Amino acid sequence: MKSSWEPILSTPEPEKAGARTASRLDFQVCWSVHFALDKYDEEKKEYAISLEFQDDVCYIDNKENPNFLDFFQVKGKGKSNWKINDISPILAKLLQHRNDLPDYTRNLTFVSNIRCEFHPDEQDKISISTLSKENFQKLAASLPQYNLNQNDKIFFEYTPISLEESEQNLKGYFCDFLQKHIGDINVDINKIFDAFVQEFRRKSKTYLTSYSDNVQKFIESKCITRNHIKNLLNRIISGSEKKADWTYCRTYLDNNAFSTQDIKLIRKNWEKYEAEKLYNFENLSILNIENFVNIELENKELNEIISNLNIYSQNIKDKYQLVYENDFIRAAILYETILGLS
Repeated sequence: MKSSWEPILSTPEPEKAGARTASRLDFQVCWSVHFALDKYDEEKKEYAISLEFQDDVCYIDNKENPNFLDFFQVKGKGKSNWKINDISPILAKLLQHRNDLPDYTRNLTFVSNIRCEFHPDEQDKISISTLSKENFQKLAASLPQYNLNQNDKIFFEYTPISLEESEQNLKGYFCDFLQKHIGDINVDINKIFDAFVQEFRRKSKTYLTSYSDNVQKFIESKCITRNHIKNLLNRIISGSEKKADWTYCRTYLDNNAFSTQDIKLIRKNWEKYEAEKLYNFENLSILNIENFVNIELENKELNEIISNLNIYSQNIKDKYQLVYENDFIRAAILYETILGLS
């Protein structure tokens, strides 16, 4: 039976536009995070949100067997409103999906922190069907090859996320989301937030030549799913209840004559690993480190592990072909070892 993923993953992607500024990339990533958090509350089924695949953002209604796709162009801008001539090339990219994936394309949405010239201030989201006859005719005339109709599912969405302060805007929303779903918890929200946003950045920047032969690889490389966020919440809850004791580890490092500089480096990577462990619950590298410590080092004394820390770090790196630096892996080994002793 032909999978509904097949035409989606085999359709050639549009050519990538030129380089974007860091602020515009962050704006797009932060809007994607905001969108993903909203979808978690709105949808109970297992969807997927792809980042920089076919378009800036694509909502896939069913992770197992897609029925429809919603495409988003997410563009940050300065102060002046978008003119019709400005948005025409952007809309053309969106409209091309109707030609490339006619059986799957549902909604097409242009998102920005600045409204289009025809977008009323009192409304955050409008449909092409609400445009005046004059504005619709101007828009249709700028895109003659797409035969626009006012019944088309084309939307214009305003977001209050700031172009220059997008991450600061998002952090408060993220904290409110966590408060709503899990209440007060004893974790470093800043580190969790940074790790969460970094996962979106990583998936936005990951490009492979082909996904057509491996749906799971595509989802792992390019998508955030509802299960991602559900597992994040579960990991934060469990992480707040049980974390490795740094003070206990520090005592052993002092006793094994680690330098002050080396201890600071391990502490820095210890905190980084703790945040990575909380969010990257489906990261195979993190799982491999956990398994190595719990299985390969299970019967070894802590002093022995510390004495051979560099050797074990290199063994893990070689065995699983990890991309992490040795300092990160050393801290991870210590973290998992101390956690196992608690």
